[in-house]
Amino acid sequence: MKNQIVSILISIIVPILIIGAIIYFFVDNIKSFFNRDANSSTSTDIDVDSSIQLINASFDRFGTDFSLFLRAFKSLSKIQIDKLFVDFGTRYYNKLTGMYSKFQILEGVFISKKMKLKEIIIEELTDEEFGIFISMLKSKGVTF
Repeated sequence: MKNQIVSILISIIVPILIIGAIIYFFVDNIKSFFNRDANSSTSTDIDVDSSIQLINASFDRFGTDFSLFLRAFKSLSKIQIDKLFVDFGTRYYNKLTGMYSKFQILEGVFISKKMKLKEIIIEELTDEEFGIFISMLKSKGVTF
């Protein structure tokens, strides 16, 4: 009887461990694939590209790092800021993970929403942060 119980437990536990390991490996690889793309170059202007990387880093599932976000714009000229809004392109916001990606994951199935940088800014910044951001843009001659 004892041998049968041990045999049954092993036949249940081993497949669960194998499936768990496969799922972990798969999810980890998918996650690194998306993170690698989010950090890839997106602009031919080195300063604009650096700013895009700062913006990517400032938005995560835990909220917005507003000081990092502002730093992305402070050193840029009006022309560079205009270029940044174009070169940033679009991101897909995944409501389940709370993360942005350059890839579409089930858009239209209420999981992923396609957004441009202006939409992301409106979504992510508080009213106070948005006011500070707009003032900084105006000081550079940029209209939002």
